[in-house]
Amino acid sequence: MKNSRRCKFTVIELLTVIAVFCIALTMLLPAVTSGTQRAKLTACAGNLRNIGQGVIFYSCDNSDLIPNIMPGLENASIPVLRLPGNNVLALGRLINGYLPYAGVFGCPGSPGYEEQIVAQNWQQNVMQMTWSAFLYRGGCADFQPELFDPANHNKAYIMDFACITNQGQQFAPHDYRQSNLLYTDCHVENRRNSAEPFKLYTVQAARHGEITPDCSAIWQRADR
Repeated sequence: MKNSRRCKFTVIELLTVIAVFCIALTMLLPAVTSGTQRAKLTACAGNLRNIGQGVIFYSCDNSDLIPNIMPGLENASIPVLRLPGNNVLALGRLINGYLPYAGVFGCPGSPGYEEQIVAQNWQQNVMQMTWSAFLYRGGCADFQPELFDPANHNKAYIMDFACITNQGQQFAPHDYRQSNLLYTDCHVENRRNSAEPFKLYTVQAARHGEITPDCSAIWQRADR
């Protein structure tokens, strides 16, 4: 009768298998992370296109005008949908009849300003600012109030809001590596970005809560 031999892993063989598994996982992780980042970038671009369509519908009903930010700040750029209370302004006006879901103003690639958070703040936290994940140009940097004015051709007017305050608060969409920009014909372009303020598409605000940093340079850089 033959002796049966039980198959056993030696300690060296077991360590070898674990090492191979760890190496494979290390090689796979960047691809998974990159895929997740691309998905968030695509979702933000999709939200921008929806906002762009809302702006077109708004302009058709309002003498071809884009939504005005607020009296006294017509030539500013802001990422705010509503001031404390019920003071709807800028792109927040699009929700009232032109876009049914406030979450479209959020971006899953912007920490703290994701779709569900923006939607929740819009619905519940009426006593504080409702921030958007996107910066709205308004009349800043020579953008004309009539959406399809020939002077607006090839000009971006909404983009991912990337901002650093002097107090260290950061709005960091896509880790400052990339930015989505919406143009008047409703197409979205993805551009390389930098965390350095005013180098590409990141701005700097002087203090926490400031809604009108100087954005002229980044908008001019965005124009094609």
